[in-house]
Amino acid sequence: MEFQIKKVEKGDIDTKELKKQIPGWCSLLKKSPDDERLRIIVASMFYFIDEKEKSLELLKNAPDNENMELKEITAIVYMDLNYYNEALELFNEILDADYNRSVLDLKVDCLFFLGKFEAVVKTADEYLEVFGNNLDVLTNKKAALKKLNRKNEAEEVNNIISNLNAVNKFAVYMPKDQTDEVIPDEIYERELELCFNDLKYNPDDSTVLIAIATFLYNLDRRDESIEYLDKISDDADSVTINAKACMFMKLEKFPKALETLNKSLKKDKTNIITLISKSECLMELKKYEEVLVCADEGLEIDKTNIPLWKNKFCALIELDRLIEAKEVQDLIFDLEIANDKAEGSLKKAINRFYSMEYRECLNLCYDVLDADKDNEEAAILMMNAVYLLGDLTEAPKALYRALNCNNGEILTRN
Repeated sequence: MEFQIKKVEKGDIDTKELKKQIPGWCSLLKKSPDDERLRIIVASMFYFIDEKEKSLELLKNAPDNENMELKEITAIVYMDLNYYNEALELFNEILDADYNRSVLDLKVDCLFFLGKFEAVVKTADEYLEVFGNNLDVLTNKKAALKKLNRKNEAEEVNNIISNLNAVNKFAVYMPKDQTDEVIPDEIYERELELCFNDLKYNPDDSTVLIAIATFLYNLDRRDESIEYLDKISDDADSVTINAKACMFMKLEKFPKALETLNKSLKKDKTNIITLISKSECLMELKKYEEVLVCADEGLEIDKTNIPLWKNKFCALIELDRLIEAKEVQDLIFDLEIANDKAEGSLKKAINRFYSMEYRECLNLCYDVLDADKDNEEAAILMMNAVYLLGDLTEAPKALYRALNCNNGEILTRN
């Protein structure tokens, strides 16, 4: 069972808007006090504006005290208000009626907060036997074993945690928003501990410092991340300096990032990666003329660099230099076509369609279908372009292409 209070992050909530809506929802609840879903919605609203006692009161006063959903949410609010005994009682009632992993996991949390460490280990073992490995449950079990001074057993659990998710080692060292892998905080914390240990022997090691800053960022410890970035020497190699600047950008410290990138470019003014990062940083700082200068410097080194062309395009748009922006956009499309004919031509075709340049759109769709005859997006775009052109001589050719795209499925569906 998963419910609203557990699903929604508080950072996602507009509390001012919520406060405006609450009176209306309360009025609805007065008219329909037996509506359990409505009661949960109103209780959740009070919870998210930090009026948790009101939320709890609404949940406790529900007419149907046997509703499992209401019980679970009530228990969660009890826990949030540090009423752990009351929460535990409800969790036990729910598990007697509906033995499920969600509530058993919460029960392990609750027992830990109550300091019942033997019970934590027992309940965690029960969970792991029935439902299999779970990082939260294993972490609570490890912590409880440490509290009970059962260090060898705690180490065994730690080994299970370490092997729980086989993750790409390279992905661990990347900022978490740059990888598709979901890496548990436990792994970042373990790596962080190892880095801190390395730092004892070499406190100026820039490679270790950048790793620490990245792990802290991934753990949402932003202030500490900045602290360790500041410790990285300007004499570090350009790759490390660039990584430092990129981390400053992720932390939205753009002036610091720009200062760092400029220092890196003094060492190696031809480093294209640094120039891309600098142009992105200047965009964030809204220094659009400087973006153009930076992009042009990089494009003198590599005229085919798409990220630099894209940053130049964005700067020209911001400066309202639309004719130049259009020329740059066409260059980008041509480069993308060179890299991937089907994808690049399709992007350009979509652009031409919305610019009402249907003839060019049509020809580009033909290019896409030459490279990928079953590309349905191109086939649909092609048929729309032919229709808007009203070209009867072109229609049979387009129809033939459409019939050859996935056996004409788009024609039967549309």
